[in-house]
Amino acid sequence: MYRGIRDDGVRLVVKMLKLDYPSPGELTRYRQEYKITRSLNVEGVIKAYSQQDYQRTLVIILEDFGGSP
Repeated sequence: MYRGIRDDGVRLVVKMLKLDYPSPGELTRYRQEYKITRSLNVEGVIKAYSQQDYQRTLVIILEDFGGSP
């Protein structure tokens, strides 16, 4: 997990798979996680902004609500 700020000033969390070469099953699970999170429009549930390819893996861009792990 990484924190960042978009060009428009919105604070983000970038969630990345730890593996450099995730298996097809892990990629499928990660895509499903994004789709489910993105579909939830419930107060108190973090918002998923996008999913992107990054090098040989995927990242999910989430809202940063200021919490800590």
